[in-house]
Amino acid sequence: MYRLAQVHMAEKRYARAIESLEYLLFATKSAEAEVKSGYALGQCYRATGQTLKARHRFEQLMQRFPDSPYADQAQEALASLTASLPVEN
Repeated sequence: MYRLAQVHMAEKRYARAIESLEYLLFATKSAEAEVKSGYALGQCYRATGQTLKARHRFEQLMQRFPDSPYADQAQEALASLTASLPVEN
């Protein structure tokens, strides 16, 4: 299922990738699958302009799996999202 989502992402079919990844997160009991799928889901949300959902996924990954290499990538992605937000006056 994760590989299928990666194919969808590579072909910019983010809605299908999101569907696959959400199913995988629901169905998995594996921490590794949860980490990889959660990060990929955050990437898909970011690519489709769903900034709040992307932020939630990246923050959740950092909280639940702080020692994962994906936590560092999630932190970078979160910083990128924050930097791209408009400044309020």
